[in-house]
Amino acid sequence: MFNALQKRKVELFAILYVVALFCPFLLKSFSQEWAAFGGTVIWLVASTGYFFAYLRVVSGLPKADRYFVTWSISTYFPQILFKAALFFAIVMLWLLS
Repeated sequence: MFNALQKRKVELFAILYVVALFCPFLLKSFSQEWAAFGGTVIWLVASTGYFFAYLRVVSGLPKADRYFVTWSISTYFPQILFKAALFFAIVMLWLLS
């Protein structure tokens, strides 16, 4: 499992990721086109960034805990966001293609 420092890092990345998910809604007040394009790009970059940042923190864990923290049943919010980030990244790549 995570130690205190790793837990703070993962929670900070989760907060930044959630803030990035709300950015397109702020852009919508300025321009509909910017919100559509910018939202897709922002969500793609944020999802990929969070995915790799989470994996980077998890790489510091013992090998036995890595699978549990990444792919087991999700009850911890950053762990749920990790799985959602992978889904969002795939969907955004599909939308851009």
